[in-house]
Amino acid sequence: METDQDAELRNFKNMLSQTQEKMESWMGDEFIKLEKGLKLKEEQLLQKSKEEKAMAIEKIKKITEDAKIQRQELREKSEKLEKLKQKLEEIDTQTDAMLDTREKLESDLEIAMKQTAKQKEAIASQDKECQKKLDYFRKAANVFEDRLGLKLRKTRGGRMQFVFSNIDPEEEDRIFCFFLKLEGADRKYIVEDCDPEIDDLPQLTEKLNQTNNLKSFVVAMRKRFKAKISRKKLQTESSK
Repeated sequence: METDQDAELRNFKNMLSQTQEKMESWMGDEFIKLEKGLKLKEEQLLQKSKEEKAMAIEKIKKITEDAKIQRQELREKSEKLEKLKQKLEEIDTQTDAMLDTREKLESDLEIAMKQTAKQKEAIASQDKECQKKLDYFRKAANVFEDRLGLKLRKTRGGRMQFVFSNIDPEEEDRIFCFFLKLEGADRKYIVEDCDPEIDDLPQLTEKLNQTNNLKSFVVAMRKRFKAKISRKKLQTESSK
């Protein structure tokens, strides 16, 4: 005969299994969106680089053609009219300026190509880091759900809500929660809307970003919630 404890354990395992499936689905969708966004940004950067390169090449060609034409005109005019010598010198000066412009355009083109290469490397690095964190989330999900009575909920703004229950023995359905997201180019963890508030949350968050150990962070948060309930209970009993 199945005892109440066995039934509760079976229901809890079913809940964890469903939670794991939702977690994998949510994180998969989030990674796909991020991957598409990075790919689109890369394509835009490449397209912009191609356009700038094409424009620079066209300008160089035009400057070169103009310079050739002007030199030819100068040679013809110098043979016919000595009095145009001053004009010839002015045109030579203009030609030198055009050649300087060409050199500058070539230099700008080289700089743009180097910047594009660096941006591609940065995008590839971010993509690799996101995949690494996603794999870590998936591996940690099972541990969290099995041991900590935890549910994970995907919310707007790329945030993940961590919801604890069975912390308050007098009110087992009471919810303790916080929101976690990755932000910035360095993909730092940001913790928001912690309920109830935890006094040393900034220190815990800083340690999470230093160690990247999400499992330890979640365990520490659950301990803080339980300690808060214990302190409140002691205060209540002492005031009686």
